[in-house]
Amino acid sequence: IADFELKLMQIESEHMEIPEQHYKVVARLPSSEFQRICRDLREFGETMQVKASKEGITFSVQGDMGAGNVLLKPREADKPEDKVSLTVHEPVTATFALRYLVNFSKAAPLCGSVELGLGPDAPLLVKYDLENSDNGHMQFYLAPKIDE
Repeated sequence: IADFELKLMQIESEHMEIPEQHYKVVARLPSSEFQRICRDLREFGETMQVKASKEGITFSVQGDMGAGNVLLKPREADKPEDKVSLTVHEPVTATFALRYLVNFSKAAPLCGSVELGLGPDAPLLVKYDLENSDNGHMQFYLAPKIDE
């Protein structure tokens, strides 16, 4: 006969509330393409610059091994999940830790497209609407890297 006893831990943690954001740029693109971009650019460096304007959204990485840039321009498609759309109220450039974006992009199989929300000095929103919108959505937020 074995007898075990565990003491309960009381962990105090503050509840983080995320304020409602009105992003200057909202991009919608195929989730598989976002996943491929994050994985490909991870080979070149640790931080990714995202630059969005009316012409398109550019993902850039510069590192010791070299540099990589991917430009996505708005495009129409037969299937809604292959479409790339951009809503730009003002151009935005921000830099983010790529390792977290790679982790966020692992949710790509849940949904055909991903929504990115960008704003100056605002966290990046990575939002996946689940295949059946009645099932809800999954949102990730990532604070931009601050130059020191």
